Amino acid sequence: QKMEKYLNSKRKTLIGWDEILEGGLAPNAIVMSWRGEAGGIEAAKQKHKVIMTPGNPVYFDHSQSENEDSVTIGGYNPIEKVYAYEPIPAVLNEEEGKYILGAQANLWAEYITNTKKVEYMLFPRLSALSEVLWTTKENKNWADFERRLTTQFKRYERWGANYSKAYYDLKASILPGDEDDHVLWKLESKQKDITIKYITHFAGRPYPLTFSEGSIYSSPIKINSTMLVAAISMHINKSISNPINETFHFNKATGKKITLTTPPSKSYPGDGAFTLVNGVQNEKGMARSREFLGFSGTNCEAIIDLGKSVEIKAVVVHCLRQESSWIWQPQMAEAFVSNNGQNWVSVRLTDDFKPKKEGNGKGTMSLGFEKTKARFVKVVISNWGEIPASSPGAGNKAWLFVDEIEIN
Repeated sequence: QKMEKYLNSKRKTLIGWDEILEGGLAPNAIVMSWRGEAGGIEAAKQKHKVIMTPGNPVYFDHSQSENEDSVTIGGYNPIEKVYAYEPIPAVLNEEEGKYILGAQANLWAEYITNTKKVEYMLFPRLSALSEVLWTTKENKNWADFERRLTTQFKRYERWGANYSKAYYDLKASILPGDEDDHVLWKLESKQKDITIKYITHFAGRPYPLTFSEGSIYSSPIKINSTMLVAAISMHINKSISNPINETFHFNKATGKKITLTTPPSKSYPGDGAFTLVNGVQNEKGMARSREFLGFSGTNCEAIIDLGKSVEIKAVVVHCLRQESSWIWQPQMAEAFVSNNGQNWVSVRLTDDFKPKKEGNGKGTMSLGFEKTKARFVKVVISNWGEIPASSPGAGNKAWLFVDEIEIN
């Protein structure tokens, strides 16, 4: 507040990130709402001007492709999500909405070393946000914008701009199978009159495969063993998209029915509980944040139904530690077994988090035990709790990020 008086004396206006709400707003301060929209909503209700700039979806240092092969800070903000953004929250009435000045995209440069990467991260998402902010709400039309986007791409090419072609990417999703002995890899394309070709590379194959040897995709691909699957869009035998791939690690939990006692945060919902048994083990840390379930201050308690009583001897929890982002390793993990889903016996407890070699925060907690037969397995993964003093976010609730539960 003292700083605002000084700035006002110089005929300047104070604009601050939404943390300034915590100390009480200075009379004329403008709030930049970056930690979601809550700060902006609170400021508007207090009759302060607001610039909306939430990390999701207008942080342009986040990936715009699910198949990103360059280094980014993480997150996933595709052009569709940017265009769908409405900067005036629906919870504000007409009078309160007048305090929303607009929105702003942010492009932080920790992982950007050249101007071509800047252009790649900005375009075409900047065109989408421009239309969101300079067009009346009733005139926004994604289908029309999508139709005009190919012309915009030609403009970028004439400028010599290095724009992202993520719009053409195939969209892949993992679905539960109609039975619990497999999962399905579903592929979709925005383009008409194209052929999708895919290849499967089983563990131990003595030679690599090329797409020329691949199969034509017609329906979701059945995955029932450990394998790598890759696909690409083709038109007249020429590729028109970047290839996409997924590695599946099949184990006794893969594709099985799973329930969670406590739901994950709405900010990191993954694909619901199924995320933990879809056979995919995160390989890129927060660059693939959609592969995690995130729990803010709460535990992850999962019950997996193996379908019948089978012999098991180990549970492996795949998780993340990235303390700079308030994501802490689990305090402990405990495995229980049961044959009726009601009476549980603890088989192993551990607090041993082992980082993986990649160095991006991924790690595992392994719970080995004497061979036993069980139909149900309950895994309780305990949140670290309050972030310790002298650490980023000290005093706040720690995040718990889990991407897969493996049963062997």
